[in-house]
Amino acid sequence: MAATAETRVPLNRLTLAVTGGLAGIGLWLFVDKLNDLIENKHLYLFLFSATFGFFATFLAMAGPLSFRRAAIAALSVAGLAAALLTWASYRFENIENFLETVHPLVAFVLLLALPLPFLIAGQRSDEGWRCYPALFNHSWNIVVRYAAAWLFVTVFWGVVMLSVALFNVIGLSMLEDFLEIEYVPYVLTGVVLGLALAVVNELTDYVSPYLILRLLRLFLPVVLVVVAIFVFALPVNGMNGVLRGLSVASVLLAMALGAITLISTAVDRTDEEAVQSRSMRLMTQALALLLPVLSVLAIVAIWERVDQYGWTPDRLAAGSIAAVVFAYSIIYASVVIMRRNWMARIRSGNIYMALLVIFGAVLWLTPALNPQWISTRSQLARFTAGQIDALGLDIQTMAHDWGRAGKAGIERLRQISASGKHPALEVMLESLNDPANRRNALPQAADRWKKLRRQILQVMPVRPENEIDVLDVLEQLPGFELDRIMQGCRMKTRKGNPGCVLMHADLLPRLPGDEVVLWARGRPFYERVFVPADGLYRPAGKRLLSGPDLLDFQQQSDYIDAAISGQIGIEPVQLNGLRVKERFLIITP
Repeated sequence: MAATAETRVPLNRLTLAVTGGLAGIGLWLFVDKLNDLIENKHLYLFLFSATFGFFATFLAMAGPLSFRRAAIAALSVAGLAAALLTWASYRFENIENFLETVHPLVAFVLLLALPLPFLIAGQRSDEGWRCYPALFNHSWNIVVRYAAAWLFVTVFWGVVMLSVALFNVIGLSMLEDFLEIEYVPYVLTGVVLGLALAVVNELTDYVSPYLILRLLRLFLPVVLVVVAIFVFALPVNGMNGVLRGLSVASVLLAMALGAITLISTAVDRTDEEAVQSRSMRLMTQALALLLPVLSVLAIVAIWERVDQYGWTPDRLAAGSIAAVVFAYSIIYASVVIMRRNWMARIRSGNIYMALLVIFGAVLWLTPALNPQWISTRSQLARFTAGQIDALGLDIQTMAHDWGRAGKAGIERLRQISASGKHPALEVMLESLNDPANRRNALPQAADRWKKLRRQILQVMPVRPENEIDVLDVLEQLPGFELDRIMQGCRMKTRKGNPGCVLMHADLLPRLPGDEVVLWARGRPFYERVFVPADGLYRPAGKRLLSGPDLLDFQQQSDYIDAAISGQIGIEPVQLNGLRVKERFLIITP
């Protein structure tokens, strides 16, 4: 007999609460019990990820879909995503090392989340899997429902903790003892989460994403102003800041992704629900036109590092995100330029971009896009082509962090070193299992570094020109830093001086002898500080300049020319310190 309206609500609540409780039990079993019982860690990863994926996607779709349809769809999505994640895990011999890379987990989550709106819309007779208003609505509804449910879970545990504290006042520990049963917190969290989702499903007319979407639109003018100032100030301030690598690229990509989100919220589901005022529509169009600038600059920043050091998994991940952002930016800017039905075309573009991201996430978990293998091949190609020497290879990372591909790369390097033509490479491979020896072994083992030190001594100016054991300073540096210094010395300044300088002065009066500062041109600017200790100079790991990476090539040239010409001096810094017992604390300006 079909359930009536009076029985359907409690039945739905009970079903989702039980489902959440089962999810909690499953999580507890995998975390505390099965990890030691299942010896095959690849099988363990598949079962864990499939179970987690099933419950997460089922709870997201139950409500918009019937329980049966939600279960079938969740099994399909979770099973495929878990299988791909497990397949990718064979890139590593150790599952823990695989999971530490993080990138596959991001792809796994994308494969769980992005198909859900398509599956929900595709199984509803009044919609269809490409119906943008339905996709937009289901996407944001999932976000809001989960956010509201987890907020309720947080409040629930706050009440529980207060109850425990109150019972402790009168000497009752029954509640605390109950919570200390190892599986109880997992089960309670799952039950409360499922119950909260059931209640949210009943109140879809009240708990909707429209408030959040309207609030997000308020950020659009702010982001537009920030991006516009950045873009128009760029020609004045130059590209040096952009060329600082992945840190800058991540900022650019984050701002671009934020702009994409704001543009999507502005065009909403339909023209009737989109922003209506002429000013807001113009600002949305302007932000869409500026978006390609952010994406291109992010690509330039990433490529700058790739060109200098080759591909790594992190750079491949950043490059993948940049490619997606660039595709979004081209779609948004081009449809705005065409003007006709530009909002409808943005919505259509969002559908295709979502499918593209799903496809990219699949590729990331297949051999078609193995970041460790691509990175290893990149490093080996640069070495064999003579673009870098042995010290330009990050052998430690390749051997320990790049899985089976990295180990295969190490074997290839062993074959190359067998020829005897690369003594530095032999030393690096010998010290592979003892990274602490790498720093000291390389400069002493390779004749090249002895010659390089002598070359640096011949060309690098020393200020003031009095006796100081520069060779002692250089002997404290590993070979790859000597390479950087020599490259900087070869970059002439505007006044024709070598692009490097060594300065020494008594900067720390409490220590005997002079301290040493070494500068060399490059991206980033090279700076090393040395302090005398036990008759030798030791790298101090301190910087004198505030943000030296911000110096462009001309500024670097001016600083080095000023140092060589004697336009430097010693001035006291007025500081007071705070002594607390045996510690002395100062605030540096």
